[in-house]
Amino acid sequence: MDSPRAQAEIAERSGAVAVMALERVPPKSAPKASRAHGEPKIIREIMAAVDIPVMAKCRIGHFAEAQILQELA
Repeated sequence: MDSPRAQAEIAERSGAVAVMALERVPPKSAPKASRAHGEPKIIREIMAAVDIPVMAKCRIGHFAEAQILQELA
């Protein structure tokens, strides 16, 4: 499987207008509702590789996570 950066580059070349930066978390490690989230290192890497907007999400109610993602923008 391609890296998130490579996937974003492919999406951009294919005409995508934005990409979603998510990292899968093993099902045994996290409840079903929070199996995908944005990792700051990966988000920065994707943002450096593409010229289209990069979206990410955090868990509901986790204000510190939201503030970290907000500072990346």
